[in-house]
Amino acid sequence: MELLGLQQSNPLLCRADAARTERHHGAADRSTWRRIARAQRKCADHRQPGYEQQERSGDGKRNSLRSAAVHGRRADDRRLRRWHERRRHRAAVMDRRCGGGALSDLHGAGRGDARIGTEVVLPFLPGDIEWWVEAEFDVCPPVASSHQHFRSTTNGVAFRLFEFAGRSDRDATIDGSIDAAGFRTPYGLALAAEGDLYVSDAQDDVLRHIVNGRVVTITGTPGVGGSADGQHALFYQPHGITITPLDGWVHIADTSNDSIRIIYTGGPFAPAFTTGGAAGQPGYVDGDGDKSRYRGPMAIAASERGTLYVADSGNQVIRKMTQVPGFVGAFTASTLATGFNSPQAIAVGGDGTVYIADNHSIRRIDHAGVVTTVTDALNAPTGIAVDNRGNLYVSDSGDQTIRKIAPSGLVTTIASGFNGPAGIAVDASGTIYVADSRNHRVVLLRAEAAAGAPRKRAAAH
Repeated sequence: MELLGLQQSNPLLCRADAARTERHHGAADRSTWRRIARAQRKCADHRQPGYEQQERSGDGKRNSLRSAAVHGRRADDRRLRRWHERRRHRAAVMDRRCGGGALSDLHGAGRGDARIGTEVVLPFLPGDIEWWVEAEFDVCPPVASSHQHFRSTTNGVAFRLFEFAGRSDRDATIDGSIDAAGFRTPYGLALAAEGDLYVSDAQDDVLRHIVNGRVVTITGTPGVGGSADGQHALFYQPHGITITPLDGWVHIADTSNDSIRIIYTGGPFAPAFTTGGAAGQPGYVDGDGDKSRYRGPMAIAASERGTLYVADSGNQVIRKMTQVPGFVGAFTASTLATGFNSPQAIAVGGDGTVYIADNHSIRRIDHAGVVTTVTDALNAPTGIAVDNRGNLYVSDSGDQTIRKIAPSGLVTTIASGFNGPAGIAVDASGTIYVADSRNHRVVLLRAEAAAGAPRKRAAAH
């Protein structure tokens, strides 16, 4: 068990970026940025639980402050400074406990929206935190007001990470207890109503089942790709998986077979059959069963009524698979929405809203089929889940983090330091399961406390 701080990566501003920022904003801010540069040297060896200097894009991106503007406000006794990055509409906070240079993002809700949210970065600072941003819309039309002021309450929230099944030093498909089991590349996750978990292994071409403290392979042959149906079914790089709630059957986006498969679970065997597309025949055709065609589908999700939604990545569209009345396991494919880039993950809310991780964004399709952007401030998200309160949980693989997006649009980071986070699932109690794919394991996150939501206040500027 490892304690994760509210923000695992507190990136430090490098001196080169400090110099670039001086050129951007002139002499008035130079002493501030020089103090940050000096603080980097002081803090370089500083280690807290979950503390990690990063050089990745996103939260750890070295040039992420190139367009920053320091507003110089303070909060509480820790003297937190904020800045706002114009292009991505971000704000951030500086922890002055460590010589004035431990920097963390307050994540923007995306271009065109100046709303920001704390990335739960302040476990050391109970109490109220205030910040404001002045959005400078250099790349998109402004909203009605570009000055917004927020207030948030934090109680020192922390998430605890548990290594649920598999281990980072065990790179193989091994059945057994959750302590002894191994995964190659766990990718898709799906929670059954009873609380057991299904896991697709994209590299070993198998479907795993975690139940009663054990991990078993229920279909597929480790390391053997293929497209055979039946009791001895084969798969070829399966990624996203889902479960239809009414019958408990598992559906897989069999990516390199360009097809959708169904696995009949619950009996002594778990036979698999193709319900959409055809192996070796990529294309883009709507229609019944084997007449439909897909191209590299990456993800699949089920509504409460059993309708399937597919992120047809190669065709850059979202497909809808409707059950044929009176025929078990028969579906008709249609196109729900077009105009995507490379949709990688999909989830369906309790109200039927469809959410898609596409490129660096989270998109939403409402009941009328209208597509809108929830946030475009992510970095290659590859997994998405929605809880019973409408919160979204996202595996932001480019930044190796797990994000939470509240219905209000508030984006928070609840954990980082992963290695290829992919599929994600959340149960009714709020426990989050993550396929930490390149660490060959499935982990879970549990919240220790809860932070208050931000309250927007009248602008004071």
